Amino acid sequence: EDHDVTEDHDGTEDHDVTEEREQPGQPDHTTLTTEEPQGTGVHEDIPPEESQQPVESPDVASSSAPSTTFAMAANLRGPKQPEGHRQPPVSKGRPPVSVVAPIAGGVGFVALVAALFVAWQILRCRRRQRDGGCPSPPAMPAKATKCIAETFGWPAGWIGSGDSSTAEPNSISEMNDIITDSLVPLPPYWATQDGVHIFPDPNRVNEIQQLMNDTWRVIFTRDRRLIAGDGRLPVGCRVASVLRIENHTGYDRYYKHKADITARRGSPGPGVEACEAFRTQTDDRLNLLDAECNEKYLFHGTNPEAAHAIARNLFRIDMAGSCRGCMFGPGIYLAENASKSDEYAKEGSGVYVGLCAMLVCRAVAGRVLSVETSADFSERITSGEYDSLCGDRLAAAGTFREMVFFHEQAVYPEFIVIYARIYGDT
Repeated sequence: EDHDVTEDHDGTEDHDVTEEREQPGQPDHTTLTTEEPQGTGVHEDIPPEESQQPVESPDVASSSAPSTTFAMAANLRGPKQPEGHRQPPVSKGRPPVSVVAPIAGGVGFVALVAALFVAWQILRCRRRQRDGGCPSPPAMPAKATKCIAETFGWPAGWIGSGDSSTAEPNSISEMNDIITDSLVPLPPYWATQDGVHIFPDPNRVNEIQQLMNDTWRVIFTRDRRLIAGDGRLPVGCRVASVLRIENHTGYDRYYKHKADITARRGSPGPGVEACEAFRTQTDDRLNLLDAECNEKYLFHGTNPEAAHAIARNLFRIDMAGSCRGCMFGPGIYLAENASKSDEYAKEGSGVYVGLCAMLVCRAVAGRVLSVETSADFSERITSGEYDSLCGDRLAAAGTFREMVFFHEQAVYPEFIVIYARIYGDT
């Protein structure tokens, strides 16, 4: 290329290209000024004074190429924006999204980990309780409610500790329901987690047979004559089968009632008396129960069909007295002697011909009111003065004692015993 260089009045140099020849081996420098590559946006990082500097080429000095300089500066600024285009406003006083997003994500992650950890601890504790390695007595809810009161500055009596005269009637039960809702430990030998299930339990046959033999007393009573309708008196029984009842709704309400009794009787005050030990002939048999609230295993005689209905629908106070009159008021009648409950048992039909049924129930006796005369004592129990009643006909007439419960949740039927009566010469 031949260039005629003339000096302009402003001191710059103008280039007039008079002839263009293509030399072999020579690069085509004009392409640098005629083709504009797409902008990359990197112009934001280049200071203005640096972006105006000319770009030197192999054949033309930097001081003699203003057109090349302007073209390269345009390339660095990026593609030309259409008219009316506005740059997005820059927010002032707010942290950029690149800072907020990681913080929000981190907080959410920590919350998720904490929730999973709490859930894992609850499941782990329940598993240990069922295996017997982490006992959870019913007094634990009472201690938990006291801790809650201290934390939030509530009056101690409001949840059943301290001065109970300021406690509201249902506050203890409501708080215990909340605390024990997800922490009710199931018996370790249960095989299910929810619903209602009835399973054969052959391993219990010999144990329950021995319990019924030990509590069977051959005594003829008025109830035996009125219900049986004849003078026959069984001298014993033979257990045919034992069924285990896993009714989760029934056991949950039973456990919460037991926790409520333990909490109230464990913190006596004005109008609230502590539990006194109450012994029965079934103590220390079958499974280990809670002696602090006088938890017992007791018998209830019925027929096979009714036993199945009770297992699924639980006891109902409104059905009290359907078999016989209510000597001590409308309630659930249980006995410590299998022979006493047998007075109310009846033989079944179909495959149960010649067989009777008896329920072995868990029951929370709490503070027991003992009486020797018949009357309706239900109000003294439902008022909270006592938790159950003992009709002591053993002391009055030399026969049997009956336990009466006026709260449906105080009794849980755990086993159905199918048995046959044994008659002797007597």
